[in-house]
Amino acid sequence: EVCYRDFEAIMSGALLVKPSMEHLETYPNIFKKDKTYVPIRWDMNDLEETLSEILNSFKDYVPVIRNAQKEYKKALKDSNYFVDHFLSILDLDDSKKSGV
Repeated sequence: EVCYRDFEAIMSGALLVKPSMEHLETYPNIFKKDKTYVPIRWDMNDLEETLSEILNSFKDYVPVIRNAQKEYKKALKDSNYFVDHFLSILDLDDSKKSGV
């Protein structure tokens, strides 16, 4: 579901429209519904309607583009975000508390 093309699209200033990412936890976590991308259904039954809406009111989607760029840049610059993410995966925080 995640690919480098998502990040390239975001950084180039494109509006990212893709199947809903709500079921995933990603790193970097830049897929925030209607805040950093526009979700569509996985069967794409709403693709035409969604694209029509975007084309008819594109200026309303410019903040989504800007938010996505800010989130991605933040993830690239914040090394603690990266470390914290992987510590949470490994659950090292709990092992430190128990003295392991």
